[in-house]
Amino acid sequence: MPVVRKVRLRHVCGDLGPFDVESTARVETLAEQAYKEWPKEGPMAVDPPLSPEEVGCIVQGKILSGSQDVESVYERYFGGYEEEQEEDVVMTMHVVVRPPKPPSKHRSKKKSQRGSRSRQQGGATTSRSSSGSQCCIVM
Repeated sequence: MPVVRKVRLRHVCGDLGPFDVESTARVETLAEQAYKEWPKEGPMAVDPPLSPEEVGCIVQGKILSGSQDVESVYERYFGGYEEEQEEDVVMTMHVVVRPPKPPSKHRSKKKSQRGSRSRQQGGATTSRSSSGSQCCIVM
């Protein structure tokens, strides 16, 4: 039987949740829920995600894969609590809005076209290089 976990998503402009999420749910489900619950007014409404694919969840500086389940994230990053304490634990993840990846039809061999793209949002800057690596700096 799946356990229900509490998850709060923290954005530089405010928080979403906490949500009650089954431990078998995937991170992708959290992104979809964040997209549905994204505020229409206030500071978070300035640059909202256009689709659930633009919502990225981050724990301890790592952007989580959408295929990871909530329980594996809990065990890896939030484990170590006694059973009676677990029901009070709220997993706090950072959430960022990432621009969609452009469709890559052809790989260019020119170095001049390689580089990084960044999008600034509030106090956070998310960068994506053409090699596919990602990082997030939350200030």
